[in-house]
Amino acid sequence: MHQYTRLVVRVGTLICMVEVALGLMMQVARAEDYSSPELIQPLVCSPLKPIPPELKGICEVTTLSSMPPGEVRHKIKVNLTAQTSPIEVGEYTIETEHYNYSYLTPIIEALPGDTVAAHLANSLKPRAMDGTQIMAHGATGENPTNLHYFHGGIVSPNNDRPKVQDARLGTGDNIYVWLKNGPDSKPFDFNVPIPGVGELDARVLEGKEGTFIPHPTGLNWYHSHLHGISSDQVMGGMSGLLSVGDDNAAVKAQCKLGTDSYKCKRDTEELQKRTIVRYAMLRDISLTKINASPIEDTKNKTATRRPE
Repeated sequence: MHQYTRLVVRVGTLICMVEVALGLMMQVARAEDYSSPELIQPLVCSPLKPIPPELKGICEVTTLSSMPPGEVRHKIKVNLTAQTSPIEVGEYTIETEHYNYSYLTPIIEALPGDTVAAHLANSLKPRAMDGTQIMAHGATGENPTNLHYFHGGIVSPNNDRPKVQDARLGTGDNIYVWLKNGPDSKPFDFNVPIPGVGELDARVLEGKEGTFIPHPTGLNWYHSHLHGISSDQVMGGMSGLLSVGDDNAAVKAQCKLGTDSYKCKRDTEELQKRTIVRYAMLRDISLTKINASPIEDTKNKTATRRPE
């Protein structure tokens, strides 16, 4: 069961729920922090941590066989089913488009050199023909989806021609995938290698010509990306965080100019050991037709999601 902080704003019959679940929170560890109940970590799919029981069948981590000598690389795969069904958001039961019956999605952790993968199935209901959404492609009543996996990454869509004649068939970070809903829908598998040591041309980051580096560490995300309807899908829950590197890679000691590099490195390592990193995703969703106010201690609260 997910726990999170909630900010509620009410305007007439419209409620905006801001769910604290996008960002990276850090604090220096103290003994009492290890049992602190104020924030429950979102579930993490990672080669660096045990897979939570709740992610059984959703998160798969394997060791790649075609690795450079002496280097361990992993494939981190998440199985996502896009679906339309009731979920609980801030004590309200509402129907949204989301992944795997959950408003909060798995956080993906990977290291430079690893491969992140996703198996995406589309079980979404047809969209309402009310004329409020404009599809960039296809009929309004359809409800296709795809996956920008991952946003912020310096990776390939694997669409190099003539190997792939149709841009929609590239299995990398490919936003041209068109995965339709309905009985004829077929799942799609994404496979996105992250450049490892000496594999990324540094010029993409304004580096020196002839220099090759690993993929930068940092926090990114994945999300539905079909123009015209992606906003509704993302706000309903079809997005998540994707982090490259150790979760404390961004923790650096403050080193004054002229400080010995060895001491600076040692101070950074010590600070990382004493730091707890906690993920937090910030979601907002607008609700209408509510049957009880947020402050009422009432069971079976229901509402309708207001389209963006």
